[in-house]
Amino acid sequence: MQLHDLFRDPPPPFRQAAFWFWNHELSRDRLDMQIEQMHEKGLGGFVMHARHGLTTPYFSDAWFAAVRFCCEKARGLGMMAWAYDEKNWPSGPAAGEAIADPANRLNFLHLVEEAVEGPATVDFGPDVVSAYVGRPGESLRRVEGRSWDVAAGSWRIAKAEKFECQGILWYPSYLDVLSKRACRAFIKASYDRHEERLGDLRDTGLAGIFTDEAAFMTYPDDRSRVPWTAAFPEAFRRTKHYDLLDRLPEFFGQEGGGAQVRYDYWDVATSLFENAFFKPIARWCGKRGIPLTGHVLGEEPLLFQFRCVGNIFNHLKHLDMPGMDHLNLRIGKGSQQAMAPKLVASAALLAGRERTMTETFGESGWRLSLREMKWMADWQMANGINYIMPHAFYYSIAGHRKKDSPPSEFYQAPYWPYYKHFADYTARVTAMTTGGEHVAKIAVFYPMSSVWADYVPGDTAPRAVQEMEDTFAPLGEALLALHRDFVILDEESFAKAKARGGRFRVKGLEFEALVVPKLTSIRDDALAALRRVASQCPVVSLTAEPVRVLQTKAQSDAHRPAEVRLAEMPGVTAIETGSAEDLAAALASITPDVVLDGAPDVYYLHRRKESNEIFFFANTSDAPVSATASLEAVGRAAFWDAETGEQRDAPGAQVVEGRLEVPLDFAPVGSCLLVVDTARPAVETPRIEFAPGRRLKLCDTWAFTPENGNFLPLRDWDFTVRTFHYATELRYTTRFALSEYLANMRIILDGVHREPVGVPPMARSIVAKDTKAAVLLDGEPLTEELPWEFDPSFLVLSLGRLEPCTHSITIAVRSHGWFPQPGIEEYAWVAGDFAIDPDADPPHLVPVRGIRPGPWEEQGFPYFSGTGMYCTDFEVPPEVIGKRISLEAGNVGHLLEVEANGRVAGVRPWPPYRVDVSDLVCAGPNLFVLKVANTAANLFQGPDKDLPSGLLEDVYLEIEGR
Repeated sequence: MQLHDLFRDPPPPFRQAAFWFWNHELSRDRLDMQIEQMHEKGLGGFVMHARHGLTTPYFSDAWFAAVRFCCEKARGLGMMAWAYDEKNWPSGPAAGEAIADPANRLNFLHLVEEAVEGPATVDFGPDVVSAYVGRPGESLRRVEGRSWDVAAGSWRIAKAEKFECQGILWYPSYLDVLSKRACRAFIKASYDRHEERLGDLRDTGLAGIFTDEAAFMTYPDDRSRVPWTAAFPEAFRRTKHYDLLDRLPEFFGQEGGGAQVRYDYWDVATSLFENAFFKPIARWCGKRGIPLTGHVLGEEPLLFQFRCVGNIFNHLKHLDMPGMDHLNLRIGKGSQQAMAPKLVASAALLAGRERTMTETFGESGWRLSLREMKWMADWQMANGINYIMPHAFYYSIAGHRKKDSPPSEFYQAPYWPYYKHFADYTARVTAMTTGGEHVAKIAVFYPMSSVWADYVPGDTAPRAVQEMEDTFAPLGEALLALHRDFVILDEESFAKAKARGGRFRVKGLEFEALVVPKLTSIRDDALAALRRVASQCPVVSLTAEPVRVLQTKAQSDAHRPAEVRLAEMPGVTAIETGSAEDLAAALASITPDVVLDGAPDVYYLHRRKESNEIFFFANTSDAPVSATASLEAVGRAAFWDAETGEQRDAPGAQVVEGRLEVPLDFAPVGSCLLVVDTARPAVETPRIEFAPGRRLKLCDTWAFTPENGNFLPLRDWDFTVRTFHYATELRYTTRFALSEYLANMRIILDGVHREPVGVPPMARSIVAKDTKAAVLLDGEPLTEELPWEFDPSFLVLSLGRLEPCTHSITIAVRSHGWFPQPGIEEYAWVAGDFAIDPDADPPHLVPVRGIRPGPWEEQGFPYFSGTGMYCTDFEVPPEVIGKRISLEAGNVGHLLEVEANGRVAGVRPWPPYRVDVSDLVCAGPNLFVLKVANTAANLFQGPDKDLPSGLLEDVYLEIEGR
């Protein structure tokens, strides 16, 4: 496709693929409906993820029939259906099947010490891998055999004990990911079974497979333990040419030194993990032409990543689309997670992979809005991520399912009708930032070997390791704030660096400078590469202290120094801190690709595609930013609008002293794509800003309609118990009052089951009256069912025409002695066309009158999640017709759609909340309808004063000129 066509309508590979929670009984009709919904809203695919709450048996005929159906449905719509290799997570147990054999379970090793008084005999149990003895104050020596006769006096005994991984989340243990045998059991149980049941996976329509959070250290982490497998000693001896068991006291810090042993240990552990788990799975997928994506546990540098996987670079290179997850309502700035997307993007570049994935938005809570999703996605895309997998689209939110890592960004969210705006936006950005050449002049050295060498197992991280952790992410953030983009280089890759002509190359990537963060150790081959690079390029080091040199070859090099001072090496500049000021001065000789003064919160990504220099800028702050970008690339500059697919010359662009300057204006969490065509001469386009001469306030009080009604959660229940011969009846009763007749009244129930739970069909006729719940209004059963809302498993019952008075709702649950029934498990709401009197007890429901600008939670709609319609008539003066007119809504919570005289003027899912209405208004009366959609937080969690909904400020028409 031509770049312009690709941008306007990106194909499915660039469109979001939802992390789709299969968490209920799977129905073909519901699967079909949900795929159609995703396709309609601009998604390009989905991951079929077995999740707790699933009642269709995993790996059953029904399960694989659902997978096959969804693959065929996706292929028919041009979508991409990804399989997930596990039930729940992390990948490895194969729903428990692969770890049913204890030999396939991960083990850990720790060192325990005790004092012994001799003479005595000490027996070592079967879990003692090796034992060590010594007098107090003396070195420990290894003991051969399974027991030791203790001589008279005081002794120390240290035992290296192995023990099985404890239960994690859903499983009694975890897979031994260091063992090829154990990992083969997982591949057989999951990957082979998919092929056996589905046939040729490509012919089935499977787009690829997702593997999730594999690790050799599980949570919660005990920092005194390390991963272990039976083959570890032999693998270590074969690789390092000495016996690890002789030197375990050094490894655990009981003896002097130990840095080299610790480096060697983690090098072997990482290699075992890579060769047992990731390499065979990648090979399995590669043979079948099936792409592999996913992520490991612990992308975050440095400590968490090291504890979970050793070195992320070893593993991600085996994924066709290296990935990460991004949880919670944050973007990582200012935290140790700040470099996670940079790490993943760097690993992909070094492995020659074009695509990088993020499983994102999970654990953000029901308050998550499209505005915040854009903010989070922009930060990741500006750091090199170019495939978005929203976590998650819930097949069902019934019962406890809605509390599993919310939110659902799917049809249950009020903003879902507008989701295509977001899906199209991310598709266009990722299409533009995939392929071509990543432009970054600076490389950052990754100090994982230092972490390996200095980490002594114990209750807390050693100070040296914590200092590296505390300084690495801030160093990266300082470079980003300076708009000095970079690639992170692991030592194995860097060791192969070639330097020439003022530059150095690593794995096909070219750089002009190297920044070395705070570290304590360096591999001998990386040190040799550092000398080569420093002879040609500026090297900036944050380490003034001597650095130990680690041996990588089996045979010792007699000429290898024990330590080195990087700051004394020719070509190396030492700086005291990694502050922006120090870095700017040290890198002053490197011509900047981008200069963006006064905008440290604006991040950028630069890719080169033939003559097109593509820049994606993202404002990572919640404040507007204006700045002028000075670019080394010179040519015709155009803004490519990722929201609309339109393109226009960049206003105000001009060439100044050989560089292209382009004014940039960002709304809060705003962004832009700037494309410079260097094959075409620069064009100076006048910058014409909209300058309102008049502001006309639309109204003080709006007519207001909550679409399909307001909600009152029923929370305060009176509880009674009645006992019978065969059954026990639980009664829940609550009350509400009406001041007038109200329309559209109904009750929505989540967690009150339509049919008896756990009663076999053949027994239902016998125990029917003693197991089926009843919903009563003023003592009379409600029986008229209405179409479902929010979830097909929710029960909706009509309340009919209610008299103005106080009413009672009773839910009666009967539990037969043979088949106990659950009580109210989740939510119940009264819904209808009403507002809520906030001061009444019991709650009083009153007619909807009008509403003023400000949170609708404070004006009778505290629990309303959905779309609220604001309507007003406004007299437009005839003299303004023909001028440019914008509707300015100020601050909105959270999404705005504007209609003028029955026609949609525009949708604003995020700032600025300004829409051009010039062509839609006329002289005289005009009808304005402003629709505002919020999040599901009010419905499921209740109001939050920090998360207001609605039109929060006065709305104006702004007329250009006088």
